[in-house]
Amino acid sequence: MSTSHPTDLYRNSFEHSPEPTLLIAPDYLVIDANRAARLLYGFTEVELAGKEWLALTEASGLRPEEITKEALAKDSMRLPHIGVKKNGERFHCTLSVAPLEAGTGKGLICTILPHAQQTASSAKGAGVAEDGAPEVSAFSTPPSPGQPPEAQDQLNALKLTRIYDNLTEVIYLYEVIHNTSFRFESVNSAFLRVTGLRKEQVVGRYVEEVIPEPSLTLVRAKYAQAIETGQTVRWEEVTPYPTGVKTGLVSVTPLYDEHQICTSLLGTVTDITDIRAAEKDLKVSNERYEYATKATRDAIYDWNVVTGDFHLGEGFAKLFGFDAPSTADGLHFWDNYLHPEDRAAVHRSLDHFLGNDGQEQWEFDYRFRRADGSYAYVADQAFAVRDTDGKLLRVVGAIQDLTTRKEHEAERELLISHLTQRNTELEQFSFITSHNLRAPISNLIGLAHLLDPEATDQAQTHFIVSKIKESAQQLNSIVEDLSEILVVRGSQQEGAECISLRVAFEGVCQAEQELLTEAGATIEADFSGGDSVYFSPEYLRNIFLNLLTNSVKFRSPARNLVIKLQTETLGGRRQLTFSDNGVGIDLGRYGGRMFLYQRFQAKEGSKGIGLFMVQEQLRAMGGSISVASEVNVGTTFTILFGENPA
Repeated sequence: MSTSHPTDLYRNSFEHSPEPTLLIAPDYLVIDANRAARLLYGFTEVELAGKEWLALTEASGLRPEEITKEALAKDSMRLPHIGVKKNGERFHCTLSVAPLEAGTGKGLICTILPHAQQTASSAKGAGVAEDGAPEVSAFSTPPSPGQPPEAQDQLNALKLTRIYDNLTEVIYLYEVIHNTSFRFESVNSAFLRVTGLRKEQVVGRYVEEVIPEPSLTLVRAKYAQAIETGQTVRWEEVTPYPTGVKTGLVSVTPLYDEHQICTSLLGTVTDITDIRAAEKDLKVSNERYEYATKATRDAIYDWNVVTGDFHLGEGFAKLFGFDAPSTADGLHFWDNYLHPEDRAAVHRSLDHFLGNDGQEQWEFDYRFRRADGSYAYVADQAFAVRDTDGKLLRVVGAIQDLTTRKEHEAERELLISHLTQRNTELEQFSFITSHNLRAPISNLIGLAHLLDPEATDQAQTHFIVSKIKESAQQLNSIVEDLSEILVVRGSQQEGAECISLRVAFEGVCQAEQELLTEAGATIEADFSGGDSVYFSPEYLRNIFLNLLTNSVKFRSPARNLVIKLQTETLGGRRQLTFSDNGVGIDLGRYGGRMFLYQRFQAKEGSKGIGLFMVQEQLRAMGGSISVASEVNVGTTFTILFGENPA
């Protein structure tokens, strides 16, 4: 590339900048465009010259006057934008706009920063100019009347300097001395911003004063290559600067005078530090993923629905004993190893998942054949990756081996079955025992009655016979109590129906009216909080009877007996509180639990089975009972009935 004037050097930096740049006249016509801009828009140099700026944009949101005003006020500005190519294609970009001359309205420099995806597509589809004309800019500012050529050259140089400084791409110019020494002649603002160096630290200094080793040796070799070949040379370079270690894609182009002596090197750098850092992070992330797949026993898979590729992770070999197939055969391989009895169900479930745009998660348990021919119980969990339109792109999932857990569950079920059988046998034994004991006990009682202790003079015989009779009666009572308890425990809500608490309680009160009248009892019953319960009528009558007779039996001699009942509904269940003002219970001594033959007070005729039976009957029907009491104050029983069926 030949050049012999400073204007030509700046001209080359403008023309070969990788950033699409337009020069806009005060009347908002395009007066020049560099090569990158012509490729982006698809126009030739001739077609772009004099074209209205608004014709290159979706003009609905673009107000050139306001942009000019703001650019003059701020010296530069950026705004989101939609550009229009020659073929009508739209692309999203950012416009960077600055005055052509600071503080004046003599035109604008407009740099187009296409979004990454748009830039790629533009580069791919642009090609050469349609008319085949060489893409060499003919930029020149029309001279003012009477203006000498030297003044015009100065003006052009100033304008190009302005362009040079406003490009966001790093650009620098070397003076080449004897093809071996390289001195920075100029750098643009982007160079100083990216490196963190001051202008006086760069301009006028030799390359070895600015660029440290090991980069220095590399760049010297590249500069020599460019001068020797006469071609642009490109490479990637990592260099430490005050702003940090920077990674850049560097290109240098040799510039020659009329004697074909290289006098300058024009360099550009694209800062890819963030890109390389992102690639490094991605590599670390991928390594972490690989380590995670090695650490887990799950078989991770990635199914590309678009291409059909089905990738299985290393966990596949750990779970099933054979290496994962190639990505192209993976899905077919997986399908072949499904258990024949499960395949149809898996297909139906998976097809429904794939066809449902709103479903993101898929879970299914099935059997999968191992390399040794045995089957593993597995849980397959997958996640759908869709595009913005809901179209399915990929399915990523994990297959977990449930075989051990299934075996444990089977063992547990077997154990439960054995325990249930043993419990049934024990209950049966209890019933048989109580039934078989009844006959000999009855015989014992009968024989005891046949013996008349009054007919013998022997005191010892009289005593023995009396004790036999007493023991037989006690044994008979125990067997009857146990039999009744076993019947209650085995009922499991048999005979339950929807009944009224008020009606059941009034029936018991009527049957025990004589007892209540004799005790002078006052009853206050309020069933407004809920009256109906699903319960055994026989059990409910027995509960009310036990509670009433207990209140009468353990009433206080110091005051008239008052019995209070009140109901309320808690979460669909009825709660009944039954309280009296009797002698109370020392719960600190006895606790609040009810055991068979436990008596809270020593009272003649009290066996300690009544409240225990109340508790067992409530438990059999899904309810519970608790007690609160204070000595010489009274006792409150709280009954919570089971849930009523819907």
